[in-house]
Amino acid sequence: KFMLSLVGMGPGHPKCVTQEAIDEIRRADVVLAFGRIAETAEQFRTPVARIGRVDEVCARLDAARHVALLASGDPGFFGILDYLCAQNIRIDRVIPGISTMQYFMAVLRKSWHSARFISLHGREEDWSDAAACPLFVVLTDRTHTPTLISKRLHRLGLRGDLTVGSRLSYADERVIAARIGDEIDDDGSLALVVVEQSIVERTFLSVHGEEKSSFAREAYSSLHANAFLKVFEFVI
Repeated sequence: KFMLSLVGMGPGHPKCVTQEAIDEIRRADVVLAFGRIAETAEQFRTPVARIGRVDEVCARLDAARHVALLASGDPGFFGILDYLCAQNIRIDRVIPGISTMQYFMAVLRKSWHSARFISLHGREEDWSDAAACPLFVVLTDRTHTPTLISKRLHRLGLRGDLTVGSRLSYADERVIAARIGDEIDDDGSLALVVVEQSIVERTFLSVHGEEKSSFAREAYSSLHANAFLKVFEFVI
């Protein structure tokens, strides 16, 4: 029977790949990878078999061989792990990786332990509760771009600063500072958006304005005027 290892490859640059992942890549009989992650893997071994869709994985599993399937970031963070489990594919080993979110929060020197996570990959999300959540991590795509998120949050009444990171870990990494509501020069394909909401600027669209304003004052007092933090991530 085949042996399948699911290997997290980090945000993209070879320097972010763990030694455990490198060892597994070199040990496997067959290595499967998507797009840019295949380029990263080729720094450690060749050949690497490139695949374009998740449904190609099943056809590539060889009954007599050790297969390493490479995933960007961490495979358990809105990654391919859930898909494989839903297809009843046996996974013998999962090797964790550094997610793009972890990488960018380290660049910004900010903690993320209280984050809420949302994926917009091929789906729509109800943003009505966004104003009440102190920390957001949202996976975007070419449709749900940083600009679209910025504008949508502004319509919901959120105000504050946001920072966009794109091509994270690569030599052409970009970090863009903006305000909620701004147009952002990034297509969202490899971007992470961090939004820090200014409580004192917060506006509310609900008819329960009095109740929410009271909540904001209490939060402002307890946090000693610190901004709420929200995070938006895209993981390829």
